[in-house]
Amino acid sequence: MMTQNEFAKKSYEYAVGAIKATSHPPLTEEGLRRLSEADLSDFPRLLDELGWGRGIEGNLYERIQGEFEYAVAFIRDISPDLSLTDLLLFEEDAQNLKLFLKGQLIGRDVTELANKGGSIPIEIIRGSVEAGDFSLISETLDRELKGIEEEKDPFVISSRADRAIFMHTLELARKKNTALYEMLLKYGGAKNRISEARLRLMGQDIEGAKDLLLPVEYTSIAQDGRSEDEIIEEAKETISHAMYELRSGENFAPIAEYFFAKKSESEALRRLLTQCELQNKGANVQ
Repeated sequence: MMTQNEFAKKSYEYAVGAIKATSHPPLTEEGLRRLSEADLSDFPRLLDELGWGRGIEGNLYERIQGEFEYAVAFIRDISPDLSLTDLLLFEEDAQNLKLFLKGQLIGRDVTELANKGGSIPIEIIRGSVEAGDFSLISETLDRELKGIEEEKDPFVISSRADRAIFMHTLELARKKNTALYEMLLKYGGAKNRISEARLRLMGQDIEGAKDLLLPVEYTSIAQDGRSEDEIIEEAKETISHAMYELRSGENFAPIAEYFFAKKSESEALRRLLTQCELQNKGANVQ
């Protein structure tokens, strides 16, 4: 039997208990259904009624972001292996890297817009971008982003940043966890299909942009007769499914499950809120 002192240590047993006891559980499918049927004016009341986002202040968008950042801070606090848990946050890190690179391009301080849900401290990403030296984060990032300060194309900037963070994460995952590594391979293949589809929408040839793709084997869309939008949606579903598969069979599965549930919740709430605002705007115009 586990003693109180043993349970209080950061172990996966402790993490499971903390997740079960959290006052910030993910919304249920029933909760999301009720929100999908709500008017914009009912949104805040219904969220409070569902017990969502306790103690998170601000407008609805700020509360959604604040709740997600709370979830990230929570899993990082309870994790027995922070170096592994932080690898789950690679999309948030890539988002911040792209933000600061594009901010530098237009000469704007974007610190206030940064996502606080990443694993790499915002000030380190900002300082690395300003210095043009990413070795403080990793040698992989520094190698992949050489000369990025000279790039003017926002698509190329985003693609190179995604590739750099992905390669950094992939190298660490290969050493730390097989399930996470395999998830990243599936993620990378799907992201490459998305990149190909977007290049095709822009009328660009993939042959001239292969160095922007993620370094994984994947099925090209060259012979895919479907529309770019259909290909992108299918690839997004592939990513979601790959992340879902990661939530089972590993010691850190409960942490991954909680994180992806809160991440999915955040995306769903933003989408529902946007739909409510559009419907409300349309009603006012009529």
